[in-house]
Amino acid sequence: MIRSTLATSLVLLASLSTLPAQTTPIASATSLPPPREHFPSDYKVSACAQAATDCTGFAPDKIKGAGKSFLGFKLSQEWIDEHSKELLAAFAPICAKRASCMGTLGNNFLFCDDIVTPELVAVCDVRFPKSKSMYDWEECSEFTQTFALGVDQQAMPLGDAAQACAAGQPRSGGTMDVWIEPPVISPDNKGYITFYAIDTATHIPIAAEVRFLNEIVFAPANPAGTMATYYPFKYTPKFRRIPNAEGHTDLAPSLVTIESPYHPKVTLNLPVKVPQMIVEMNPPAARLKPGENTVTISARDAQSGKAVEARVMVGDRWGGDTNKPFKLLVPKRADEMPEVWVTSLFDRYSDQVVVPKGKAQTGSR
Repeated sequence: MIRSTLATSLVLLASLSTLPAQTTPIASATSLPPPREHFPSDYKVSACAQAATDCTGFAPDKIKGAGKSFLGFKLSQEWIDEHSKELLAAFAPICAKRASCMGTLGNNFLFCDDIVTPELVAVCDVRFPKSKSMYDWEECSEFTQTFALGVDQQAMPLGDAAQACAAGQPRSGGTMDVWIEPPVISPDNKGYITFYAIDTATHIPIAAEVRFLNEIVFAPANPAGTMATYYPFKYTPKFRRIPNAEGHTDLAPSLVTIESPYHPKVTLNLPVKVPQMIVEMNPPAARLKPGENTVTISARDAQSGKAVEARVMVGDRWGGDTNKPFKLLVPKRADEMPEVWVTSLFDRYSDQVVVPKGKAQTGSR
């Protein structure tokens, strides 16, 4: 079976339950963690890896023809004869990872093939860097892509056998260690984000579903089209509103769940930098006087300093718009002063109270 996901993965590389839940905090923007191995080198070999050890793909004498037929490549047989043993030896530990992945309950062969493909591709960058010989790098790249395609074609029966074996093994007892790249996401992000998950006991990647609360997002890189661990997807953050102590709402990142049938569910807030709004009233509350006052409430983005279009509320009524003068009626008794607050028109910022209820003017006419 030839899948388009191999080509998709290579393009992306080039351009870039009933179990109790566990909650993961948002990553800190000030101390980003170092990059992590997507398939840790210290993984524990699966007891069922032997059922999926075949990772030969096309035989070396068939690589040239397969590359031409399936991918339109023009590989040199002389280059293949000279370097195939070296490359197959370099692929061996990556194939061993694939076997343990397939021998982990819940991981299908598509997932395991896809997550080792980047490591296969990276072999050429190490052994035949472009800086030394573009020709060798291109030959290696085409050889590797053809090899991976051949491995993929024979993967289904191996994956089925490994999963049948895994179903009879004791569970690892591990939970899911989940992380996201990039670790902190801009509120204006339009690029790719990727979720990763490994079993804390075995350090083997876990195929898990990713869901956003009240959002439907598609991941074309995933054969199923839905969000899942290890499959990048483009995403521009959306926010939700949660009640705050002042009786209004704060902006919060999307709530995400990562679910695997064989591990406790993980729930986390998407690590998005929530935009902050700075508001100021002129004249300030201390200088308001009983009766009609002309005031302007300015609002600007704390990061960019740009003006923010928002709605000014007086009690539960619209009073005006930010950055524009409006008339504010101040009662004679300070304790009768309605609350003045600002709310974002486009769910971009948290609500902000400018004048608390009953605490307006100290001036006099």
